[in-house]
Amino acid sequence: MDPLYAREVVATYPGPSHPSLTITGSAAAVLFMRGVQPRALVNERFIVLALDSRKRVISWSEIARGQQGSVVVDRADVYRYCLLSGGVAFLLAHNHPSGDPAPSGADRELTDRIVQGGALVGLRFLDHVILGAESHYSFLDSGYDMGAEAPTL
Repeated sequence: MDPLYAREVVATYPGPSHPSLTITGSAAAVLFMRGVQPRALVNERFIVLALDSRKRVISWSEIARGQQGSVVVDRADVYRYCLLSGGVAFLLAHNHPSGDPAPSGADRELTDRIVQGGALVGLRFLDHVILGAESHYSFLDSGYDMGAEAPTL
């Protein structure tokens, strides 16, 4: 008999140390992310925020941890986490240890693929924010094409 494996989802829910926040734009997302992700990281960490219909944070999770210049993200992990958390919308965030928040080609490609798949599973993609040392990059604020139903934060 083959062994069965169960995948775990580790989620952090708002509480006294991290109160819930309504994400009204990239600045609110960055404020939230700076509170849950240390600035002086030497590897990339990819975080998903699951949001309710009023764009309030339900929970967040680090779904991937990479190396100094890259992180591998499985799109299925993003959608699975959001669906299991009860989210109807989601926001992505990751850091660039170099301090420069400019998106790489891989960041753009991943965002394209996640936008396409989110609509298929009924999840609303709001933004992908990249945190640098002192600044950030928001795909939404930069005019990135988010698909047929462009989100508004």
